[in-house]
Amino acid sequence: MIPRYYAILLVYRNYFCNLFYSYVISLTVRFESSILEIVMLIKIIHRAYDAIDDIFTDGEAWFLFRASAFLETFGWTLLIIGIVFSHYHWAGYDYILPISGSIHGVFYLIYVFIVFFSHRSMKWSVWRFIIAELLSTVPYGALVFERWVTKRRRSGKI
Repeated sequence: MIPRYYAILLVYRNYFCNLFYSYVISLTVRFESSILEIVMLIKIIHRAYDAIDDIFTDGEAWFLFRASAFLETFGWTLLIIGIVFSHYHWAGYDYILPISGSIHGVFYLIYVFIVFFSHRSMKWSVWRFIIAELLSTVPYGALVFERWVTKRRRSGKI
């Protein structure tokens, strides 16, 4: 049985990808009405952004966010280990850095997408969402942000 939120994500992804691609193609074909097309594209993006409200329950969103933050932190650890292996030319350094870099990249993308799709369910402001996405680019920034949000949640400030 497919989980409820996974089925919803698939429907939204197909619907908005088709809309987005059709407008991008029409933007490239008809340059003279590009301003109107851009306004329509902005409206579609705004509707798509509003459509991600409450995809998850608060508990589901919180679990996915925490799990992805820990995964992203683990990815940073693997990447740093790979860099150390490569720097000191330890055994297997040819293979460890590309593998750890790929794993880190996958975990980073998982974190970015989960934060994007779950921040509305957790009732985050746009600024908290932007900070979460920006801190994910700093080594262990996702873990620091997750600990800060956990502390604020437990104290009842969120």
